[in-house]
Amino acid sequence: MLIPIGHEDTTVRRLPWVTITIMGLCLAVFVATLPSRGEHLRKAGTLLQQAANYYMEHPWLEPDERLARLISSGDEETDAAMREILVQYAARNRPAGAEELRRQQEELDALVERAFTELERLPSRKLGLVPAHPRPAAWITHMFMHGGWWHLIGNLFILFLTGPFLEDAWGRPLYAAFYVASGLVAAAMFVVRYPHLDGPLIGASGAIAGVMGAFLIRFWHRRIRFFYWFGIVFRGTFTAPAWLMLGLWFLQQLTYAQAMDVVVPGTGGGGTAYWAHVWGFAFGAFVALGIRRFEVEERFIHPAIESKITVVDNAPLDRAIEEIRSGDPERGFRMLEALVRRDPRNVDAGLALWSLALERDRAGQNAWVAERLIRGLLEADDAEGAFRIWDELREFVPEATPGPGVALALARSLAGAGRPTDAQEALRTLLGRPPGEVPAGILVKAARLAAAEELDVVAPLARAAAEHPEVDPAVAEELTASVGRLEEDRPGVGEGPVEAAAAPETVPADPVEGGEPLAPPVRGPKRLKLLEAVPVRFEPEGLVIRVGERLQRVRHEVVRAVGVAGVPGAGGRPTLVVDLLLDAPWDDVAEVRSIRLWGSTFDPVRLMDAGTPLESMRALLDELLRWSGAVPLPDPESARGKPFRTFASVALYEAEVLGIGGAEGDQAPR
Repeated sequence: MLIPIGHEDTTVRRLPWVTITIMGLCLAVFVATLPSRGEHLRKAGTLLQQAANYYMEHPWLEPDERLARLISSGDEETDAAMREILVQYAARNRPAGAEELRRQQEELDALVERAFTELERLPSRKLGLVPAHPRPAAWITHMFMHGGWWHLIGNLFILFLTGPFLEDAWGRPLYAAFYVASGLVAAAMFVVRYPHLDGPLIGASGAIAGVMGAFLIRFWHRRIRFFYWFGIVFRGTFTAPAWLMLGLWFLQQLTYAQAMDVVVPGTGGGGTAYWAHVWGFAFGAFVALGIRRFEVEERFIHPAIESKITVVDNAPLDRAIEEIRSGDPERGFRMLEALVRRDPRNVDAGLALWSLALERDRAGQNAWVAERLIRGLLEADDAEGAFRIWDELREFVPEATPGPGVALALARSLAGAGRPTDAQEALRTLLGRPPGEVPAGILVKAARLAAAEELDVVAPLARAAAEHPEVDPAVAEELTASVGRLEEDRPGVGEGPVEAAAAPETVPADPVEGGEPLAPPVRGPKRLKLLEAVPVRFEPEGLVIRVGERLQRVRHEVVRAVGVAGVPGAGGRPTLVVDLLLDAPWDDVAEVRSIRLWGSTFDPVRLMDAGTPLESMRALLDELLRWSGAVPLPDPESARGKPFRTFASVALYEAEVLGIGGAEGDQAPR
């Protein structure tokens, strides 16, 4: 025994009222007709028994064809032997008078007619579809009439497992029309197959078979759970895909239909309308293929029912994911794109589309999806999710610029999460846009945020806000003054080796040979010519840094030594200082040129992604030393953070490790 008991996805967007109504009607019709069914069967049975007995007592009479079929044993030899006995009995007892023979024949015919009149009053005959003489109403009513409790329960259970999901996908009007059409097609083909059958066709099996055929096409990969029971010992459950189990069921019905036509020809299947099942299933599959081929759901159905969702709105997303899983990612991509454009707040659909865009190298064409995701995730208080999408957008579509409002909201969240460098990157996207594209209010808020966080982008933002025609002059003056105060508090960046370079891509300096010797004794005291920068990207050709608003590359081979130390930062919080030394402290030079990176101004995970920020920082330093062949300072272990060596102040670090006696440039720890 094999019984379906459910499948893996049981969620729908709206209550399946059509399916519920069909099930309710089938149950109501069965319950309402149950008493009369029993009454008419008892009367017909009594009358037929009387007719059979009367005929056996008067075998010389001519039995009605219907009575003859009923009293036949079905075995030719038995029937022949019985006729021989009756002939002998009739020869001895047949009445001589013609009047008596006529009276006896009329009495037998009356009994048979009364019996079959009672049978015609059975609900199955009144509501069922009789191929030999079909009534117009019976084409519909036969779908709601069932022959017994098991017949009814079995049909309704299968409808419950398949109908709600097809109704949810296709919408109520189309599903209702399809259900009725499936029943009509199944019945019509049954009538064509057995045009002279006098027995009634009843039950929802043909229509439900149509639903099963459509379910096979629409949800073909969905896994169905079955209960099996063979004997006493072997029982349990298993799951299998719909395409396999429903396909096997169809082949079974087709085999049975052909076999029954051979075993009991002309009976309509020997009590089960197998051909109705076959044609209903085939019709349902054909309709589902047409709906799929012409994208009826995407173009007409889903837009019409989006505003009427009452349960769970996941069917369009599930459908798109089904298409991707089933080997048609292009179709799934189009469905996801349409869903996100129609419902921008559907974060799940946006995440699925963005993930697929990255996978299929389409991030550039779908940068708008990332922007919507960032906005939606920030609104949902999922800042980490928004940061992840922002990082991916910068990595795969570096030229992308989110909308002004999104950029400002993202910068605020990044600054609040302790990622000032990333906040600056988000604010920088507001610059260089066509006049009027960025609203005045957003420019003012962005400049104030940059000033509060002491970001390098504050000056151009304040200038852009002050030059905006809609910004109040008093506000413009305030922004200009705040930039001036900030510049006074922060010494300017001296002319370092990067800015002195003729070409912006590289830092000219004399390379040194590879290797990792221990540092020779420092010759001092020296002066420090310092340039502060923020690392943006690590590449085999060099480290890409940002100085002010310029991106430049420091070739690995120009770095003579790498100094690393833990020092007190702003507010006394510990931070890491990394010096990329273009001159060695042990050389006979008066000043040492250095590109200084503060660990508090960038996220090392963005550069290396080796796990935690500490692990990523160690990986970055290791790669810098490996690719440059520079001398690690103060020593190979501490330069790689195993562990970092700490100093009470930046000045102590510079004096002890770099041999610095005086400095030019910005040395303030951050």
